[in-house]
Amino acid sequence: MNALRLFLTVVALVASTGALRAQFSFTPSPVSSAANPIILNVGQNYPSAASFSIIFNQAGGTIVRIEVGGTVPPGLTLAGSTLEGGRLVITNRPNGVIQGTPTTPGNYVVTVVGASQIVRSDSQGAPWEIHFRVVASGTAPAITTQPASQTVTAGANVTFTAAADGSPEPTFQWRKDGTAISGATSATLTLSSVSAASAGAYSVVATNTVGSATSNAATLTVNAAVVTVAPALTAQPQSVTAAPGGTVALAVVATGTPAPGYQWRKDTVALAGATDATLVLSAVTAASAGAYSVIVSNSAGNATSSAGTLTVAAGTGRLANLSVRANLGLAQTLIVGFATNGAKSVLLRGIGPTLGAFGVSGAYTDPRLELYNAASTKINENDDWAAALAPAFSAVAAFPLTAASKDAALQATVSGAHSAHLKGPNSGVVLVELYDSGTGTAVRLVNVSARNLVGSGDNIMIAGFVVDGTVAKTLLIRAIGPTLASFGVDGTLADPKLEIYNSSAAKIVENDNWSGALSSTFSGVGAFPLLVNSRDAALLVTLMPGSYSAQVSGIANGTGEALVEVYEVP
Repeated sequence: MNALRLFLTVVALVASTGALRAQFSFTPSPVSSAANPIILNVGQNYPSAASFSIIFNQAGGTIVRIEVGGTVPPGLTLAGSTLEGGRLVITNRPNGVIQGTPTTPGNYVVTVVGASQIVRSDSQGAPWEIHFRVVASGTAPAITTQPASQTVTAGANVTFTAAADGSPEPTFQWRKDGTAISGATSATLTLSSVSAASAGAYSVVATNTVGSATSNAATLTVNAAVVTVAPALTAQPQSVTAAPGGTVALAVVATGTPAPGYQWRKDTVALAGATDATLVLSAVTAASAGAYSVIVSNSAGNATSSAGTLTVAAGTGRLANLSVRANLGLAQTLIVGFATNGAKSVLLRGIGPTLGAFGVSGAYTDPRLELYNAASTKINENDDWAAALAPAFSAVAAFPLTAASKDAALQATVSGAHSAHLKGPNSGVVLVELYDSGTGTAVRLVNVSARNLVGSGDNIMIAGFVVDGTVAKTLLIRAIGPTLASFGVDGTLADPKLEIYNSSAAKIVENDNWSGALSSTFSGVGAFPLLVNSRDAALLVTLMPGSYSAQVSGIANGTGEALVEVYEVP
């Protein structure tokens, strides 16, 4: 094989604002361009298109094959070449051109070999190396707008938006919980009709040829879809007869999702501002009489109540009786409070053994009654009732007690606030009763109350009371749990619910959390204030003469100490 003398000239032509030309020569001795690499810039701030002419000059021979191997910078290729055995090859030409746009920064070594046909068609010169260093120009991305966390309802559409600076202009890739989301490659990510599975942490990676930046994670919280339910009335307005000058409270109970709104009407004409579940009419006159109904509505529909008729006529009404049934544990005390507006005869009974005659099992065997005044001084007591009280029982229509039983009973004349305590040496079911046993209505009971442990199921607190007279009586009724803690009571009922039923077991009205609009009524009847935003319950209701019960239970079957109160409202 004849000695080959090859000259390799690499001419770098970079498409810039002016023709930039650099020339490198290599001889047959192994000379590398490593000490003086060809530098290509990638990015917007410097031209990126490049063309490199490979020219082989040889005395006495013709270059018929050029091979380019090693690692060609991505984006560059040997023009007119084919790929043979992993190498770029040009045949039947004495020179070639490496051209294209480099895309990936890094250091690359390219080998170039030229072959002639002087002796044999496969004779080749030794390979020479061309060293390329591809560098990026510009600035790495920086996140300028972070995606914001969102809380939505299932089925909603969600859009996350981000922005980033950088040169070249960055591209985006959104991720959920660190995993790339296919096709999510813009500055805005839109999620349609999200579900619980869509919840997670969303971030975006901004990338250009200089680097990348990752945004903060935005949390998507997806709440269950709200199922709308049209309103339904479960308690209708009551027809009542009220004395002139009195307060009347008409109420309804309605269900629906979302919570419905109310519009009261008198004789089918809407009443301005009458948009609560309870309609309160103050100082009623003959002009107040009429048919009152309410339209209950939400986004799912509406319902119209029946009409409750208000009649205004002279008459009297009073609170005549309170009874509380409870299941007392050992060392527990059932407390019944009451107040009169003057000297009044009252009858108190603590019943255990006689309950067995009504089929009550586990009755308290030996209850004891103690009567205290407002100063907490004991002023009367009874262990076993006296037969001489039997006529007093009949006078107030109280059922008779079993002869010689260990039930307790006493009668006393009181004035102002007092309390009756039922206690004893055992446990079981007990009934405490308070009766107005005097005559006339000018001096009367003005409030009654009972405090005990509220259980769940059959062990909720039930306080029965009687409205007596010829016209309706408006009452403030409260079920207090949380506010009792401010008086030092332990283990209070966290969230009481109050329901009022008539003697036919039909619900008249209910309340879960009291309204601040009742604060003035509290002070007007001498009731202590409730803690602001507490979960105590309170309501106003006007009731015709009859027997009623106030039932106190805990939301979500909660249990604890609670106080139920009934006040007459002028």
